[in-house]
Amino acid sequence: SFCNGVIVVGLPSIAASLQMQGSLLLWPTSVFYLTAGACLMLAGSIADVLGTRPMVLTASALLAVSAACCGVSRNGAELIAFRGLQGISNAIAVPASVSIISTRVQDGQPRNIGFSCLGFAAPLGFLLGLVLGGVFVDGVGWRPAFYLVAAASCATGFVGVWVLPKDEKPKTWDCVRKQLKD
Repeated sequence: SFCNGVIVVGLPSIAASLQMQGSLLLWPTSVFYLTAGACLMLAGSIADVLGTRPMVLTASALLAVSAACCGVSRNGAELIAFRGLQGISNAIAVPASVSIISTRVQDGQPRNIGFSCLGFAAPLGFLLGLVLGGVFVDGVGWRPAFYLVAAASCATGFVGVWVLPKDEKPKTWDCVRKQLKD
């Protein structure tokens, strides 16, 4: 969400530095939502098989890599491709995060707070992206804003290794095959 805010505020500067054609200006924002929406159900199904923890950690790693790649993009096509990867990382993280909250957080107020925080994270990230993105674009440029996201994703991924709950029953392919036979 932070990157989405950076793109909205920094698009004129980004387009100028990458010499993007006018017909491509909508894509850096749109491709994120396109890939996120297209991959959401598949990622949720994969999380059901592999577990939520590995999916969230994978999403964090993919976001870190794709954000860093956005920062080093040499042209509009690369930026659009890496923004698409950011959408895929979002699609991987969201169903797994919802599953963790719905299965691991106590019913009632604690779960409501968990879902509220998850729902509030996107608009808060977007708002911070708009504000800090403007500061970055006017100051040191748009590229360091993506590097900040990459660093933050690495940090949260490392913290997630210790903080995220382990899945109760690891689902192996043998378990999945048995369930399909039944």
